[in-house]
Amino acid sequence: MKAHVEKALNLDRKFALLFVPMLLRTRITANQITAATIFLGLAGAILFAFGWPLSGIFLFILSRWMDHWDGEVARRTGTASFFGMCFDNAASAIIYSAMFVAVGLSAGEMAWTAAAVAGTILMRPVYFTTADDSQIKKAAWTRFGPITPVFLDEGGPPPYYLVAVFFVFDSMPEWVMICAIGYAAFTAWLVLEKYVARSFENPFQLFSSS
Repeated sequence: MKAHVEKALNLDRKFALLFVPMLLRTRITANQITAATIFLGLAGAILFAFGWPLSGIFLFILSRWMDHWDGEVARRTGTASFFGMCFDNAASAIIYSAMFVAVGLSAGEMAWTAAAVAGTILMRPVYFTTADDSQIKKAAWTRFGPITPVFLDEGGPPPYYLVAVFFVFDSMPEWVMICAIGYAAFTAWLVLEKYVARSFENPFQLFSSS
């Protein structure tokens, strides 16, 4: 399964990056692309909440697919910055939170929505405090990516595609619930590996039996 997931992710990224050379011939900046993804994501959430779910899902997926562009444009133009990285990840949190709220309003179920919104916002600072621990991140994605692919758009299967699957099966509230649980599990894993397991000689010894 992991091989199939990685293949799908690579194909998705490669296809998206085909458009980058065209973007480089314009004056569009990486931060402007990030802002555009926020606009599309929020528009998608509003459409979903007010009775146009198919259009909303399409715009949401499009906004997340375009997320491949900003970082690549920044790297190729030499404009990558700490602000751009924070802006990009704040954009992801805003877009996912908006879609969670839209689903909650449509389904009349706000408890899991609140948990998912809190999860997507709180997980990101924890994730970046482990920025120097690539092995920890890789292990976390290996264990959690395939079963809870709902976090950042890197290292795991594209989570935005799953929205369409849940929508087809009329299970959007379940998508929000899985996201809420997944964010909590992923964040807990990062915290345990960075601040608890590293006290062992082998930093992964704490979970080696699992």
